[in-house]
Amino acid sequence: MIAKTSTISHGANAIRYSVNKEKADIVKANFLPDDISPEAMYGRMMLVQKKFAENINKGRPLGRNVIRIEISPSEEESRDWTMDDWERLSNEFIRVFDSIDLSGKTKRASSKQTNLKGSQYIVALHRDSKSGILHLHIDANHVDMDGKINDSHKIGERAVMAANIINERRGWVQSEEIGIQHRQEVSDNCMEILRTMDEFSWQRYEMELVKRGYKVHLQEKDGGGIYGYSIKRSNSIYKSSILGVGRNLTPSKIEATWAKLHPQEWKSNKTCSPTNTDSRQDSCYTTFDCFAACYEALRYNDRRVSQIPCGDTRIRRQYHSAGLFFRRGTSVS
Repeated sequence: MIAKTSTISHGANAIRYSVNKEKADIVKANFLPDDISPEAMYGRMMLVQKKFAENINKGRPLGRNVIRIEISPSEEESRDWTMDDWERLSNEFIRVFDSIDLSGKTKRASSKQTNLKGSQYIVALHRDSKSGILHLHIDANHVDMDGKINDSHKIGERAVMAANIINERRGWVQSEEIGIQHRQEVSDNCMEILRTMDEFSWQRYEMELVKRGYKVHLQEKDGGGIYGYSIKRSNSIYKSSILGVGRNLTPSKIEATWAKLHPQEWKSNKTCSPTNTDSRQDSCYTTFDCFAACYEALRYNDRRVSQIPCGDTRIRRQYHSAGLFFRRGTSVS
């Protein structure tokens, strides 16, 4: 099981999403009726905050007024669960979450514990739109029923610690291990997609990832091209920089990674057009190793690169301006 949490300013929208999402089920409402609208639930939370406003924030409204928690057991861990099982998990999580003492880390007495148990909150059960895997959303008032703020310092760490305590109790896989497994799964799928591509294109790469149930966010340069991307699996987001091996799935390296998987395709597509006719045929890239070395050198802005190996010969390169671009199969002299 994994869990994550944050304090948010868009509490009304978060509760609306939790309650109104397609096929969502209300698991529990704490200090709230479960038969009122999401807007009314949020309104009741704000009434509590307004009641204690002078004590909690010098009379000013809290900028981040709702604590949002997502709890995701694995499919195996929650197989054949009833609504009672989900409610038991939510109750256990909140008890453990409240009990964790972070005052030693934050140097704040308020971090000794939280009081979500004594706060208004709504628990909703969601089904992932692609995989169908079940997970919980909890939206809780940042202020408890006694008018005290639920401490949010290192709140994400508090959620991870709570999840790991429950994982240990129940004999489940620890959240760190789950994160590693999921990251490896995403990396493996990325590599498999590259293997099936007869030529690399961002459009095809993104399309194939979406087919496998992921959401992809590409970051495009103003002048065209991709400078970054991330892949969302269920509720977790993985940046390209942490995928694969040695950052080989980042935009700066992914085409070279594709080429390593398809050396024959690369050789058949390259062109050999030396700019001089003075028998310097070694100015043409004849092996993938040469291509990869030159590509990496240019990507890291090495303006003067000498003695780059190309088969049994060496190519001397000098780069005189930032406007020099490397294209696969193009002779550089």
